[in-house]
Amino acid sequence: MKPEKLEIFKRQITKKSKRLTDLESHFKSEFSLHGSDFKISRKIYACLDGFVILRTFSDVNFEPFQFYVITERLEIFLKNRLPINTNEGQLNLYNLLKNSIGVELRKGQTCDFGSKGKGITIGGRIKIDGFQILIRDYQNLEETLETLADMKFAVFSLTDIQILENENESLKKAIEDLGKDKNPLIISEGKTDWKYFLSALRYFHSKNEFKNIQESWFLKFGSEQDKNLNNCGTNFILDNSVSKLNTILDSFIESRNLENVSSCPLRIGIFDSDEKSAKTRNDTKNNVYSFLIEPPDISTEFLFSKSEIMTTLNGRRLYIGSEFDKQTGKLLSDTNIVLGYDNINRNKAEVNKIIDSNVFDSNNVNIALTKEEFAKSVFLKKTKISEESWENFRNIFEKIIDILNKSHAPPR
Repeated sequence: MKPEKLEIFKRQITKKSKRLTDLESHFKSEFSLHGSDFKISRKIYACLDGFVILRTFSDVNFEPFQFYVITERLEIFLKNRLPINTNEGQLNLYNLLKNSIGVELRKGQTCDFGSKGKGITIGGRIKIDGFQILIRDYQNLEETLETLADMKFAVFSLTDIQILENENESLKKAIEDLGKDKNPLIISEGKTDWKYFLSALRYFHSKNEFKNIQESWFLKFGSEQDKNLNNCGTNFILDNSVSKLNTILDSFIESRNLENVSSCPLRIGIFDSDEKSAKTRNDTKNNVYSFLIEPPDISTEFLFSKSEIMTTLNGRRLYIGSEFDKQTGKLLSDTNIVLGYDNINRNKAEVNKIIDSNVFDSNNVNIALTKEEFAKSVFLKKTKISEESWENFRNIFEKIIDILNKSHAPPR
């Protein structure tokens, strides 16, 4: 970043520094503070779209309170530059935790590692002081749009800021519109999932099961183009994700707490079980619930059989990471087929993850089917699904029934 832009950036984020510092002072409400034997070092890292509060607890080491301005996105800073002091020098905390105990730092987390003792030892070699960490985006502090407006002249890319502004404005409108709906709503993590759920529900309805769960309760969302084309009945514009569904459900809870009404329409969120940041809820007061599909650590596609997942449509199909060699990216059953060199796909090699892009044949033609195309094919019954696979969805509807039974606002 150019020096003049950096100065603007620092001046703008200084407006946020007092509120961030106040928040850090209240961080003790997230965890109990410990005895005077500990020296507590406090740091705040204020990024473009979020912030990190890091407290370390040591009986020997102490650093004065420090506030850092980080001129990049929070996710990039977390994965590449968030530092922690160790006996072997300063290391990246994200990589240290991920590679040792499998914990991946991300927005929304509040974690405590060894703050009640003498720190922790990783891999029998690396020693670090105990620490507490809070990672949030600015929506937890104030309106994101206000923050972006303050910083928009100092960022690397105005295009990135415009995308963020549009995303937040669209999400805000979607939450307002969904809040007006007086009927029960079931919202899936992605736009392919509701197509699977409705298809499974129709299977169970054909067997006279789960008849008190209505198709109309499922939010049929997608892009503006999906709605214009009436793609599988898409009638609501929303670009959803794990973090956005978390935000939507939290917004329902927050608004209902403020309204303090006795009865609210039912809201249920359904997440894939391979997403660690998904929040499960059981808020009977506000009638807001969420749960993960079963079994653990899968996306919804894995409720189908492998042969169904690998169904070829017009010469293309979904692939599974376990089909590829991690080192070469080549398909084990046909070495003429290879993964593209993007890190997202390459990291899925030898892993039980769906790959729906950048799989190339010997002519460099992408032969991967998208999840959306597969979901549409299932919804329209162009891909045959066995009864055994549909039965894998049973736990989802059983959980919905359990929620209905304890919901204080029965369906209209």
